Amino acid sequence: MMTLIVAPRVLSMNFLEKNSYRIAKVPGGCWLWLGSYTFHGYGEANVLVDGVWRRRVVHKIIYEEEVAPVPTGLELLHQCDNKPCCNYDHVIPGTHAQNMAEWAARQVANSGAANGMSKLSEADVVQIVRLSEEGMTRQKVGAMFGIGASA
Repeated sequence: MMTLIVAPRVLSMNFLEKNSYRIAKVPGGCWLWLGSYTFHGYGEANVLVDGVWRRRVVHKIIYEEEVAPVPTGLELLHQCDNKPCCNYDHVIPGTHAQNMAEWAARQVANSGAANGMSKLSEADVVQIVRLSEEGMTRQKVGAMFGIGASA
C-alpha cells in the first residue's frame, strides 16, 4: 500500500497561487489565462464546489477568492474587454444589462456590416427599409437580396 504525502503548503494555497503558472501577465495589466477556455473565450477551470468538481470561469474564481463573492443576480464585467483576462482588478460586479450596454458602447461587438457574417451592407439595409415602407412584401425583398426572414 502506497501512502500519499502532500506538502502542507500545497493544501493551504488558493486557486491563484496553485495556477500562477497558467497566467501570463502582459503589458496593460491583463492576466491572460493559459488554460482551457469556454466556447465564448473566457478562461475556465475545474474547482471543487461542495464536494463536486465543477467547471467555472477563472475570472470569477479569482475575484471571489481575492475580493468578495459576486452578489446574486450580478455578473462580472471586464473593464479591459479582454475575455481571457483573469485579473481581479479588471472586473467589477454589474447587471447583465449594464454589461451589454457597456459592450455595445465600446463597440466590442462587431455589428452590422462590420460583422464578418453579415450578408447585407448598410446601404442594402437602407434600401430594404425603403422598399418595405413602399409596400413591397418581405418575400420579394428577401428574394431581391438573397436573404430569408431571419436575416
